[in-house]
Amino acid sequence: MSMLKGKTVIITGASRGIGQAIALRCAAAKANIVILTKDSPANIDETANQIIAAGGQVLALSIDVSDYNGIEQAVAQMVAKFGGVDIVVNNTSATCLTDILHTTPEQFDLVLSTSARAAFFLSQACHPCLQKSSNPHIINRLAIIAR
Repeated sequence: MSMLKGKTVIITGASRGIGQAIALRCAAAKANIVILTKDSPANIDETANQIIAAGGQVLALSIDVSDYNGIEQAVAQMVAKFGGVDIVVNNTSATCLTDILHTTPEQFDLVLSTSARAAFFLSQACHPCLQKSSNPHIINRLAIIAR
């Protein structure tokens, strides 16, 4: 993971679970970490402190990734702080625990906007920076739980 030293990694849903594990592993390799999450301020701060303790720099932003304007603002803040991005990790998912006959349009829209739509628009917003990276990557990790 030493190839990540000085690289910038933006990760959605990075304040817990798999996203947090990815962030901490990249931080241990001295990467700059941008976390996008709408988790509680306490969880965001805890993760940011863990990233710093692991050796990374961090920009922790509370954001609803289904909000297009929020994504654009987050990318602008990332560019201002770190100069660009090398790796995009789309890790955010929404779950819908109802069966197909009882899933409402609002529940279905939440799953799509938090998962597929957010991944598409974050990747799109980061694309100009990724084109300047020597080794750009987009990683899409999606988990949709349904009955």
